[in-house]
Amino acid sequence: MATPADVTEKPVIKLPEATQHPRPQALAALLLYAAASFASFGSRVVGDFSHSYMAGSSPDPQLMVWSMAYWPHALSRLGDPLFTHVVWAPFGYNLAWATTVPLASVAMWPVTALFGPISSFNVLAIAAPALAAWMAFLLCREVTHRFVPSLVGGYFFGFSSYMLAHLRGGHLNLVLVFLVPLFPLLALRRLRGQISSRRFLAATAAALIAQFLVSIEVFATVVFFGAVALTLAWGFDRAGLRPALVDVARGAALAVALCAVVVSPFLFDAFARPAPVLTSDLIKGGTDALNLFVPTRVTWLGGDRFASISEPFWGQIAGQAAYLGVVLIAIVIMFAVRARGTFPGRFLAAFVAIAAVLSFGTVLHVGGHSSIPMPWIVATPVPLLNRAVPNRFMLYCFLAVAVVVALVIAWAGRETPSRRAVAWALVVLAGISLAPARHYWDWGYTPTRPPFFADGMYRGYLGPDDVVAFFGPGQAALPMVWHAESGLAFRMANAYTGGHPADLPDSRLTNVLAQSGCPPAEVSPALRSFLADTGTTVVIVFENRGRECGSLQLGTTPLRVGGVDLYRLTG
Repeated sequence: MATPADVTEKPVIKLPEATQHPRPQALAALLLYAAASFASFGSRVVGDFSHSYMAGSSPDPQLMVWSMAYWPHALSRLGDPLFTHVVWAPFGYNLAWATTVPLASVAMWPVTALFGPISSFNVLAIAAPALAAWMAFLLCREVTHRFVPSLVGGYFFGFSSYMLAHLRGGHLNLVLVFLVPLFPLLALRRLRGQISSRRFLAATAAALIAQFLVSIEVFATVVFFGAVALTLAWGFDRAGLRPALVDVARGAALAVALCAVVVSPFLFDAFARPAPVLTSDLIKGGTDALNLFVPTRVTWLGGDRFASISEPFWGQIAGQAAYLGVVLIAIVIMFAVRARGTFPGRFLAAFVAIAAVLSFGTVLHVGGHSSIPMPWIVATPVPLLNRAVPNRFMLYCFLAVAVVVALVIAWAGRETPSRRAVAWALVVLAGISLAPARHYWDWGYTPTRPPFFADGMYRGYLGPDDVVAFFGPGQAALPMVWHAESGLAFRMANAYTGGHPADLPDSRLTNVLAQSGCPPAEVSPALRSFLADTGTTVVIVFENRGRECGSLQLGTTPLRVGGVDLYRLTG
């Protein structure tokens, strides 16, 4: 079997075979990335770390905060943690289809126990870009054998617009992606014969299992883009790598099979138990082609300057994660032209292009206008992949771009001073264009807490047997935060979980129950029937929303306490 010393056959500039002091360099890189993440984002919540979280005001981070409390709670009790009845009681909810980051929640169990679920969320949110950048640094160093180029390349992945958008959205499942660069890193080391087949299998399987337990969507797309990468490498091989590539593909396939066995209980719940009704539109879930060139509000360069152009982009701000910028695109094009006769030039240019095109989704959108069908349409029947949102494939595009940037800087080190200056100038300009926004967006948010929950007053009114319905908090997922901070001291009749049970008795209630909004008068009779049929014992309405929710007509006088109206229902 071929085990070439370097898969970068016929490199444009021959690089040293090894870097000096790899461990101190790796530690230095991690510390630098951590400092950058804290300075950019964490400083906004450090003064109130247990009550303000590092994200925007959307409901998604509030579900993540709930996850920090739920998984330790569920695992400390007997029963199936994947199908829970602590929310959407008595129907229950299949959390195999919810973005609740179980592995990350369990890892933060001690922090949650000592400092609360929001502290755990903040630790993970601040660590996510630093860890992603660090793992990409290790991948870049494997390719370039250079510290500074790899440090810069890692930054372009960990602090990409993909990461900025999903950090702002509070999507821990989409920013805890530090394992993604590990897969090509392991493959490279196996191709070079640096690790045995058994070690490659064990490490890849362990990483896949961990990624599955953080995000099923990222797991599925890792497998898919891993297959794309291996196919490209096979097609572009000119150095006799194909036997080694077959070995890597075989080991990767065995690792996926081993992972499937380990996570089979999760898969059983996902497909055998009742699945919730989720809201996902693959046609609208693609990258707008203009977003590759036009920055959005998550970047300093974007702000409100281009709002008129970016407004039609799909997914509000959390879905606008595709901005590369003209300068970075120019760097990739120049790299592809100069390195077109090399393996890295052909492979990386093709991978960047494929990831970007697939991120367009099933239909090409330009400035919000639909046009022609796109290749991803053929994947819509495939399980797991049909749940993936295509614009998130830019994660893989940014990883390849990070390696391109590292190679460009490494190769520039052997160029004339003028060419080296031009290369560095372009990279610096690209970095500035991707810098996180500071003025236009505040990276911290403090969820509202009525004294009823903030001061612990709920302990005198609610017990573990109570089923509580929430209405009128003004934000869909605020009750999830209150539930988490109470230690899941009661059950919830409605919840924000990214979907709703399929067997809700009246579909007209779906939006009201999932969004915790005030019910309009026309659904109030159905809502009262729902409360009676499900055994709801308590209804809580925000005190300042009581007039808006006056149509409830629950037949009992509310108790106004701690900023809420509490209705105790009788049978």
